Amino acid sequence: MQSPLRLAMAVSGWDDLSRKLKMILPLIQDPEKDELIAGMGIQLVQGFPYKETKTAFLFPGQGSQYASMLHDLLEPFPMVRETFDEADAVLAGKMDRPLSAYIFSNEAPEKAEAYLKQTEITQPAVLAADIALFRLLTSLGISPDMVA
Repeated sequence: MQSPLRLAMAVSGWDDLSRKLKMILPLIQDPEKDELIAGMGIQLVQGFPYKETKTAFLFPGQGSQYASMLHDLLEPFPMVRETFDEADAVLAGKMDRPLSAYIFSNEAPEKAEAYLKQTEITQPAVLAADIALFRLLTSLGISPDMVA
C-alpha cells in the first residue's frame, strides 16, 4: 500500500493550475524527480508529518488589496455582503463614504486602486475581506485550528 501524498501549490490562475497539475503525475510515479519542481511553487510530500493534522487559515495583509475584491462572492454568499455592510456600519462617520464604496467602486480602476492604497482605507478593507472569508469558510464546515 502506498502512503498518502500531500500537495501544496501556489498558482496565479486557472492556466497556471492546469500546467502545474500536469507536472504532478510524473512526480507521483517517480518521487526522485521532486527536485524538478523546487522553486516553482509546488510541494509534493509522501506521508503525513504528524499523527494529527491541523487546519490553518492564513489571511493576507496590507498589499493584497485590490478593487472589487470578493465581489464575485457577494451574490452567492449573502454573509459576505453582510460582513461588508457590518463594516460600513462600524465605520460610519469615520470615512468620507462607506468602506464598501471604496472596495466596490464604480470609478475608473486606477482611481479605485489609488483609494485602496491609502492605509486608512486599506487596513479596514483587508480586515473586512478577511472576516468575510473566515465567516464563509466556517459556514461551509471548514474550521481552523489556528488563524493568522
